[in-house]
Amino acid sequence: HEASALVSRAMPVGASRVIVDSLDGWDQAGLKTLASSAAGQPGVVAALLSAGSPALIVIARAPDVGLDASAVLKAMLQRFGGKGGGKPDLAQGGGLEGAPADMRDALAHLIASALRP
Repeated sequence: HEASALVSRAMPVGASRVIVDSLDGWDQAGLKTLASSAAGQPGVVAALLSAGSPALIVIARAPDVGLDASAVLKAMLQRFGGKGGGKPDLAQGGGLEGAPADMRDALAHLIASALRP
């Protein structure tokens, strides 16, 4: 299962497990389903980007994680452009322009900063 494969590669950040990845061949609905499924496990934050440009983005978190997904999305949109929105537990957007590695690094940094006290 794709979601459990992602969770198995999650990086520990404090008490949480964080997934930041760019995936090829996924549309917005698929990314949302995958991120939500991964974030169905306790302590998981899943932040997924599409591999194409402009990129799609979905950020989901488990209910027990104190992260505001919409705030992370807003910071990504300020840096890489695009538009989107959401709630503290699930945010999504599109139209982000930038190198996939730069977007992954920025996303990982934003999430790690938000999770650290």
